Amino acid sequence: MEINWYVVVSPLESEPPGGYVVPPLREAALREALRGVTLGAYDERIIAWMVWFLDDSTMRTVVSLIERARLAEASR
Repeated sequence: MEINWYVVVSPLESEPPGGYVVPPLREAALREALRGVTLGAYDERIIAWMVWFLDDSTMRTVVSLIERARLAEASR
C-alpha cells in the first residue's frame, strides 16, 4: 500500500490536506509508515491510542514525519 493516499510526504508548512478518515484506515496508514519496525506490546498500545484519539491532521503529520525520517535515512 502506498502512503500517498493518506498524506503528503514533504515538509508541512500548514495543516495537511484531507478530511475525516475512519480509525481503521488511519491505523493502516500508520502501520504502513512503520513497516519493518519491530513493535512491542506497549508500542501496540500507543498505536491503538493514537488511532482513536489523534485527529486526522495530527495523525497525517505523524505519518508524514515517519515517512520523511525513513526517506532521510535511506538517502544517507
